[in-house]
Amino acid sequence: MLSAFITQGRGKFEKSMEEAKKAIEIDPDGFPGYGNLALDYFYVDRLDEAGNTLRRASERKLGYPDILFLEYELAFLKTDRAGLEKALATAQGKPGAEDLISGEHAFVLAYSGRLQEARRMLGHAVDLAQKAAQPDRAAQYEAGQPCWKPFPRMRPMRGRDQRRRWRFPGVGMQSTASLLPWLSRGILPGLKH
Repeated sequence: MLSAFITQGRGKFEKSMEEAKKAIEIDPDGFPGYGNLALDYFYVDRLDEAGNTLRRASERKLGYPDILFLEYELAFLKTDRAGLEKALATAQGKPGAEDLISGEHAFVLAYSGRLQEARRMLGHAVDLAQKAAQPDRAAQYEAGQPCWKPFPRMRPMRGRDQRRRWRFPGVGMQSTASLLPWLSRGILPGLKH
């Protein structure tokens, strides 16, 4: 399982997929293999396969609230408003899930240009994390906010494959799926951190 995570971090997504599939074979009731495999599919823009992987994990009732978080991200990448609302509603009042989904929803609101709503939602996520005695998680939510500033400068592009892509100043064209896991964590491509 760790090997899939390591190869994923090095950008070797095909190898990471192989390792994640092995982890699922070894432990079909363990979430890490499914989570890593779904993320690999995100990174290479294979969103339908990511969705199938998440459904399999969900059917086994694995990895809550992480599965809900990944389902929310998948709905965002597919511009599935109903999926976003479903994840938000599912998370309401559930410790460990509500703050996680609220933090991600703040990012989505900012991404959509709704900065005031995003700040309110971010405050809600931070408050929930602090009340749950999780200051690190609260700080993680706050760390992503500086990434909101360039959203108005990003320009949607259409690649020849018609998937949504974004042009970052000084970086070039990137797929939304490849950027989301980094942007929502406060990391902008092309910037020194």
